[in-house]
Amino acid sequence: MNHKILIPSLTTVLFPVLVAAQPAAPGEENFALHCARCHGGDARGGEFGPNILLPVSARSDQELAAYLRVGNSAEGMPPFALPDETLFAITSHVRSLFTADDQAENKPRGVLRLVGGTQI
Repeated sequence: MNHKILIPSLTTVLFPVLVAAQPAAPGEENFALHCARCHGGDARGGEFGPNILLPVSARSDQELAAYLRVGNSAEGMPPFALPDETLFAITSHVRSLFTADDQAENKPRGVLRLVGGTQI
């Protein structure tokens, strides 16, 4: 058997499998678990929630964490009692999805309302 042919062949077959088997980043996993069902896997909106790319890009991690903790039941946004580390990982993942094309659309900045009416 010619080993010079076998090794490159196995590398060609196994490499894509190894790359695909790498675990997702914590922010991506938590976004998929807590957010994607409503906001879509790309955060550009889904069946139950709006596009969140521009609102996320326009706010600090602390503002977003405060909003996510209390939610907005009047608009269908549930509260998420998650550790800061998880909330910041989610917002970091969403920020990574934001592109120059999203900014070019020049959508108006959404307002996030906290329980009690405070807007951010």
